[in-house]
Amino acid sequence: MGSRRLHGVIGSVVALALGVSVVGAPSAGAAEVKVKLPKGLEAEAGFPLNMPIKVQGASGLVNIDWGNGETDQTYTNECSYSSSKPVNVCTATAEHTYYSPGDYTVTVTAVDEQFSETGERSVTPADTRTTVVSIGGPAVPKPFDAWRMTDVQISGLPEFVAAPVTFTVSATRTDAVPACSAELGHAKLDGPGPWQFTYDPVAAEHEVVVHFCDGGHADEYLRAEPVFELNGPELVNLTGEHAGKTHEEIWRVSSPSGLAAMVELVNKGSTMASAELPAGGSAEVKQKFKAKDFPTGSTNLTVRATGADGSVMQWPITLAKGWSGFGRDIDPTFTPCSTVTWSYSEKGAPKSTAKMRKTTRQAFKKLGRKTGLEFVEAKPGDGNADVRIGWGNLQQYGSSIAGVGGPAGDITLSNTSFWLRDSYAGLGKNSGRGVPGNGWLILHEALHVLGLGHTDTHGELMSSRGYRDLAAFGKGDSAAIEALYRPSTCG
Repeated sequence: MGSRRLHGVIGSVVALALGVSVVGAPSAGAAEVKVKLPKGLEAEAGFPLNMPIKVQGASGLVNIDWGNGETDQTYTNECSYSSSKPVNVCTATAEHTYYSPGDYTVTVTAVDEQFSETGERSVTPADTRTTVVSIGGPAVPKPFDAWRMTDVQISGLPEFVAAPVTFTVSATRTDAVPACSAELGHAKLDGPGPWQFTYDPVAAEHEVVVHFCDGGHADEYLRAEPVFELNGPELVNLTGEHAGKTHEEIWRVSSPSGLAAMVELVNKGSTMASAELPAGGSAEVKQKFKAKDFPTGSTNLTVRATGADGSVMQWPITLAKGWSGFGRDIDPTFTPCSTVTWSYSEKGAPKSTAKMRKTTRQAFKKLGRKTGLEFVEAKPGDGNADVRIGWGNLQQYGSSIAGVGGPAGDITLSNTSFWLRDSYAGLGKNSGRGVPGNGWLILHEALHVLGLGHTDTHGELMSSRGYRDLAAFGKGDSAAIEALYRPSTCG
């Protein structure tokens, strides 16, 4: 599966009603509490199992007995409300890892949580359901913290660093259990060590994790520090869905090393703003940006700090026009060039949408060529897939909403929208009513999953307004994919 990253917007959904953005929120509704669980869940030992949970009614807290002696709690706080069937339905996805193969009976209990006037808490079981999960593959060691019996040695790393530097890590256990690998950020090296890593002061990854062959692990914090530190966005959304005509940003550079410096904001070799950084202090560079002053795509800026001793640190800054991300960082949902699984469920799909599975395959094939990711179809309705496509009533978001999606990996298609019907199947340029083939709806929602937000720029697939007959990736869409996933680097 693809390597996932967490976002601050997990739990949010972005809806496409030919361009409308909404965030899901719980709705009121009174009904008997009922728990619904999927059947036939499967996973491999040592890999996370994701189990979707639905609770119909007012209860939001659920207790989970995973059937292997471990328990958990979660809140089903992603809610929808149907006016045709007046009931509140809330969902959550619980994650658990089994380390031994076998069949496990999972018990989920929704509880009614009450608080008295004095703040005392009480819970009453409201409904209980069970399902069986099948875990395959060989048993794997269960991870445990082995730091008390581990000696980790770091060599070749100075106290303050201005440019990438290579250093060495070695580790031994008092019980002589050998190490199997070590990792720093996204870099993982196999074998018993010693291992050589590169410390990048711009990325500033500080924690090395050593993994032993019996499942033990030990974390070691790197005591090196960047000569200069930057606080500020690495992504500036000039044309986000609610962007203004002028956008001001501030970058603050500090000097943990106590070194004085000159700080500059640079565009194509020209200094846009500058400030003097006193020894041991901080300095700010700020700039107002107007979208009209930059071409559609990505403009690469640099914040540069030049120390009094000649040391230089530089941080790349991306100005996004014609596209936007969900935050202030270049934050892909999946590791570039990785494999991403997707599943499609026909449950709840209208009879007039029989071609949607074929269209979805076409869409992900096209998206794979565009992004450099390898999209692999999982079994229908697989809750463990990285991207999960299903059906639902989305009228609580508005009568014209055709689909919703977000970085959590769930895409929900409207079971009432005309656009999803077979007469609009595929990736054609125009299928009537001013919309392209509905494969472009799949691509729009899939790009939300990949970390792209709406843009207010016309002529882009991710446009939040004026999205009518476009059946192509726009210049801004392409720039976004390049910035987040660097498909040109994939083999």
